[in-house]
Amino acid sequence: MTSLPHRHLRLLALSLITSLGALASDVVLVRQIQKTPTKWTTQKIIDQYVDRVRRRLDAVGLITETVRDTGLDAESLSTARVAILPYNPGLPAPAVEQLVAFIKKGGKILSFYHMDARLQPLLGLEGTAFRGGKELPSLARVRFDPAVLPGAPESMGQASWNINEPKLLRGKGAKVAGTWLDSEEKDTGIVAMSHHPNGAYFAHIYLDEDPATGGRFFLALLGTYLPDLWQHAVEARLARLASFSDIRDMAALGQAVAAAGRQEADTAFAQAGRSRDEARRLLAEGKPAEALAAAEAAVTAAGDAFLLSRRSRQGELRGAWIHSAYGVRDWTWDQSIKVLADNGFNAIFVNMCWGAVAHYESKVLPVHPYIATRGDQIKLCLAACQKYGIELHVWKVNWNMGHYAPPGIKDKMVAAGRTQVELGGKPSEFLAPHLDENFELERDAMLEIVRKYPAVAGIHFDYIRYPNSRCDFSDSARDAFAKWLGQEVKDWPKSCASGGALRAKYNEWRRGNISRLVKAVSEGAHGIRPDIKVSAAVFGAWDSTPDSIAQDTVSWLEKGWLDFVCPMDYMDSNAGLARLVSMQEPLTPAGVPLYVGIGSWRHGTTARTAEQIDLVRRLGGDGFICFAHNTTFARRVLPDLAKGVTRGRVTGLMPHHSVAGDFTLPAPGDALGGAFRVGEELRFEMELPDTVRQIKPEVSILRDGYAVRLGERLQVKASRRGVRADVRPLEPGHYRLEVSGTWLGKKRKAQPQPFLTRSRSVRVISADEAEAFLAKQRPPVFRGTGGVRVAVWQDGAYGAAPILALLEQTPGLDAAPLWNLKRESLATCQVVLLCQPRTGHQLFKEKDTARELSRFVSRGGGLLTTHALVGVRGYLPPVPKVAEGGDRVAGATWRVKSYHQITAGIPRQRDFAATFADRISVKVGSRGRVVACTPEGIPIVAAGVSGKGRYVACGLGLGIGKGDRDVALSEAETSLLLGAVRWLGNVRQR
Repeated sequence: MTSLPHRHLRLLALSLITSLGALASDVVLVRQIQKTPTKWTTQKIIDQYVDRVRRRLDAVGLITETVRDTGLDAESLSTARVAILPYNPGLPAPAVEQLVAFIKKGGKILSFYHMDARLQPLLGLEGTAFRGGKELPSLARVRFDPAVLPGAPESMGQASWNINEPKLLRGKGAKVAGTWLDSEEKDTGIVAMSHHPNGAYFAHIYLDEDPATGGRFFLALLGTYLPDLWQHAVEARLARLASFSDIRDMAALGQAVAAAGRQEADTAFAQAGRSRDEARRLLAEGKPAEALAAAEAAVTAAGDAFLLSRRSRQGELRGAWIHSAYGVRDWTWDQSIKVLADNGFNAIFVNMCWGAVAHYESKVLPVHPYIATRGDQIKLCLAACQKYGIELHVWKVNWNMGHYAPPGIKDKMVAAGRTQVELGGKPSEFLAPHLDENFELERDAMLEIVRKYPAVAGIHFDYIRYPNSRCDFSDSARDAFAKWLGQEVKDWPKSCASGGALRAKYNEWRRGNISRLVKAVSEGAHGIRPDIKVSAAVFGAWDSTPDSIAQDTVSWLEKGWLDFVCPMDYMDSNAGLARLVSMQEPLTPAGVPLYVGIGSWRHGTTARTAEQIDLVRRLGGDGFICFAHNTTFARRVLPDLAKGVTRGRVTGLMPHHSVAGDFTLPAPGDALGGAFRVGEELRFEMELPDTVRQIKPEVSILRDGYAVRLGERLQVKASRRGVRADVRPLEPGHYRLEVSGTWLGKKRKAQPQPFLTRSRSVRVISADEAEAFLAKQRPPVFRGTGGVRVAVWQDGAYGAAPILALLEQTPGLDAAPLWNLKRESLATCQVVLLCQPRTGHQLFKEKDTARELSRFVSRGGGLLTTHALVGVRGYLPPVPKVAEGGDRVAGATWRVKSYHQITAGIPRQRDFAATFADRISVKVGSRGRVVACTPEGIPIVAAGVSGKGRYVACGLGLGIGKGDRDVALSEAETSLLLGAVRWLGNVRQR
């Protein structure tokens, strides 16, 4: 088989990405490499700023390439027309020289916050002036000049706290493109942005606080330098005019609007159509800027129509997290809470305390100096909450001392040996959970709130975990673990690090340290106030967090320590959110409400937030919490949500207020993975506790989160304390039994008490869905092309989709999706690729699976695993004699170790950037050989023969990009993967 030249590999990879915006080579992001980190210029901070710009450009259809400032040269800029500098306070001299030459050849630069003095005159600037602190007014938004930036939004949220204000040279072509507005929308006259024929300068980092207008800002700005971008942007906008989760075009949106039966939705839909037609007309007339404005108006109107067509529902928590203990910036607590109530929300989770600071009058934690002048923030917030009928849940950041800690506290804790230590020996800012004095500090701080503020609705854990898998390796941790283990800990810390001989026991000990605080606070709080609600913000991957960060959410739920749980499921992707909630919902006991955390700050539009609220309801969530309440959320997101999904106040009980029922769900067979076919009868049963004497129930069946009328297909029989409901659904969906009403206790003069309780959901699937599920239980279906039969594990695995797409387009390969690891399925394959799973993790942690994969290899099969599946995080290595997992290695760079058929054609002694932000090291066994490594020589790809077959352990996250999204492989990764597949299939290159 003939290998593809690198240029063909590149074209093949790029062909997997489609966009109506600029080509990848048009726009380059220049990423600063920070070799000497400072407080404000660590590589992590720099990369966050780069990612904000990339994310916003991605959202509007602009694909970019990222180039390191240390690698900036004529070749990397050869096809670029615009270079963006998101945060580059220390450009190397060679990079500056390249940018100067780039501008002189007609290139344009967009620079944020910092710009090298040698570049400033080329953009018509004589310099910049730093402004910050008290001399800087409270900045809120940037107002743009439409004469300079046609098509830009009128203003964009950008609450900057420090700026480098540009000073324009007279007569050199620079113009003021934007000025800052203060928190009262008054123009401060402070220059936010300058614009010049050679490029533009923005006075601060791009904050991405206002994603919807941020996208329009970038389109307008880039459109002044890339004229063809306007037409692309208009076409892209119109092509995606009505693209929502369950709606794909204007016709479908029209049907949804008609079904909603709301005049406002009809009006918005009609306006979307008129603006769309106007955009097309203006584009045909050669007026792209005006066409873009019309297209934006069409998008806005279509979004409004969608929002207005969404349903609201009762009986749920509608909450928001707010990180500031002082309310929305420049607002009072009264304003901050009122806007929630006005828009249908009923709960707020306020970050009032950290590991070493409180923003209220505490006798347990150090009190922040602000409290002396600004008052007890719990009292102030609580007064507003009581005024507007909003529940206050006090959010405690556990263990993390935080950046608000008073001066000297952190140093004191480190000196006293009370903080965790990283694997490399560096002290952290996290208190060590195993130390009794730290445990007592955390416990007492949370219980103090319960005692001191009786009107507080709940206390809320956050950071109730270790910071990562590489803490705590302090001396005191070693001693405490040895005492718990009952023996000396040898080979410390290696034996307790990932992959170490004692790691499993060490994880168990770490879990115990975290869980004892959850138990103590829950029991203590309920002992003080039985009605207090104890909750926790937890990571979403419940199957992996017990080992990685010692967060044992499922155990806490089963033991009744949490009154409700709030997984932080912050996902751009609806599919990603669905995977998480579908995993969490069946693991949450029916009596414990599941309030899903939604990352509204990540969403480019409020429509995406509304989609995800609807999705949470459909998949069995009992409410939601948005992150986070701030100026943009208050002014834009909340009013938009109130058009539909949060329309009207929740007037009845929230689920955590009610006595919980004990439910018996219909028992499914194994054939459909726990699902039922349409038309099958389902029996739900519910019984309240024996403390209840009698109930007066109202029974509803929810389909996809909302009550449905089933007529004779619902038969209900009530008993003294319970109900039985027989249902015969004729439509697919997620079905739940909801029982509300009143109950009487056993006391003679007991008064009726309201209740609301819901079962977990039961999935009903159509005949087509049932057949599709059954097909996935069969062997993979190859095309019969005569090529190497390669099966790629799917089930939403990381990078699986782009890898399969790449292999399907590669000559000589017959690629197919793989959905099960049955012996008969593996037997049809020559090569199997197992990408790290997003769901179904337990399958890859079972010894039977590892044995089956080992058998497949020993009998002549070829196997490749990616990232953590090489054998970390509880995943079992399938062929340990070749390689097994080591540890996470930060960074994305790799290189060829030595010549091997797998790496033929990849240059040696050259570093390549992976698409994912970290790598998993491998420990090479007796039959393995290192194929690729980090620049420091740490093995990350190994290959070897086992029996008649071959195995490749690849610690790279192939096909995974920023935010864990699937992306096309880089050119070098493509070559590596294809080389591995050929070698595994025993195909020689010619």
